[in-house]
Amino acid sequence: MLVGFQNQGNLGLGYLAAVLRRHGFAVQVVDIEQNPEAIARMAREIDPILIGFSLIFQFYIDRYASLLALLRSEGVACHFTMGGHFASLSYRQTLEFIPELNSVVRFEGEMTLLELVDAVSTGKDWQGIQGIAFRHQEGIVATPSRTLLADLDQLPYPERNYLPSAVLGRAMMPIVASRGCARTCSFCSIHTFYRAAPGKIVRTRKPAAVVQEMQALHEERGTRIFLFQDDDFPLFGAVWRRWAMEFVEELHRHHLPSEVSGRLIVAPM
Repeated sequence: MLVGFQNQGNLGLGYLAAVLRRHGFAVQVVDIEQNPEAIARMAREIDPILIGFSLIFQFYIDRYASLLALLRSEGVACHFTMGGHFASLSYRQTLEFIPELNSVVRFEGEMTLLELVDAVSTGKDWQGIQGIAFRHQEGIVATPSRTLLADLDQLPYPERNYLPSAVLGRAMMPIVASRGCARTCSFCSIHTFYRAAPGKIVRTRKPAAVVQEMQALHEERGTRIFLFQDDDFPLFGAVWRRWAMEFVEELHRHHLPSEVSGRLIVAPM
């Protein structure tokens, strides 16, 4: 069971769910803005192996703390883990503020969460998994960080268990073409998030793979507006300009602009 903010679609949760499903696990994605009692009732009915909480806005930490306390009081005894920018970078504060948590999944979570779910479900020791933090008798422990994913195109398409948003009468869906940010703005935690883990910071998907996903969203969901939720849409510098030109060529090669009657909109967030 994965719980997170779903307004405009949470692709982070979507990728986590898709990876878990690919490896045979059933997944229920839940919107944190639902009534807490309804979430607790759903958790009791599902009786999950693990509940993962996606904290993408620090502002929501009080709501998460209250929800986790409610779940425990309602007898939900499974493993609780949390991921996201704040939880990754401030894992000590997160574990101290939310005592009901068993662990924190740090940085990119697909492979770490998969390994954690597999360990918990089979009774294996999970405390040696790379990329997590947890309480230990000696205090809070963080295991070595997992290397950032090198090839984003190896991931399945993210699960989108929500209806498209409507903008100007057109269906809109979120998508990503890259992860990471080359900039180092002092007011932003994103560059710190990617630089705190080993591996290449900025990674782009192949333009052809992005366009294939766009075409699938158009054909299956009627999408005409694509909201790119990239940390920094790949249009920075010469390398990114080449990527953008290839992307535009792929759009036309797949006849996507004409298929959507000239109303294709690509909107970096």
